[in-house]
Amino acid sequence: MSNPADVPQKPAPAEEAHEGASQRNRRAAVYRLWSAAGDLLYIGSAYNPEQRCNAHKKAPWWPEVVRRTEDWHRDRGSAYAAEQRAIATEGALHNKMGSPDYEAPVTPATMSHKALLRECARIQSESWRIYRSTKAACIANGRAASALAEAHEARLQHLAESGLFPQYVARINSRPR
Repeated sequence: MSNPADVPQKPAPAEEAHEGASQRNRRAAVYRLWSAAGDLLYIGSAYNPEQRCNAHKKAPWWPEVVRRTEDWHRDRGSAYAAEQRAIATEGALHNKMGSPDYEAPVTPATMSHKALLRECARIQSESWRIYRSTKAACIANGRAASALAEAHEARLQHLAESGLFPQYVARINSRPR
């Protein structure tokens, strides 16, 4: 970047979260990289934009960068959300992920993840069918008072047997009944 005066300085330490605060609670910035012609080249977010921009220096478009602007946020989560909104709406020339035209690459990992999501959806759908049929059977057999509890238990058992929802099943089972 040719004009360091255009780069806002990182907030003073007094403005940072207190010492010992978790990384999540540290202030973070959404930064924008601009060309001399005023084109928005790239949008990113980081705790330390200066350090992050050093990594961008390997990008083929880096020589076009003449200015960086920063918008500081209270934590990484809010900065990341603002970054994603900006990428989706501002049309930076070199952002790929998060832009409206972005398609995740098809890799064994993404295919496996999609297959897992489909299996989770199938198990969830089955669990609700089990819930409804158990409830109907209880009512038909004169056990209306216990229909909801039995239906809930049957659904939970199905989810547990799938092995795909251990945290959910454990959380539900830990609740007093």
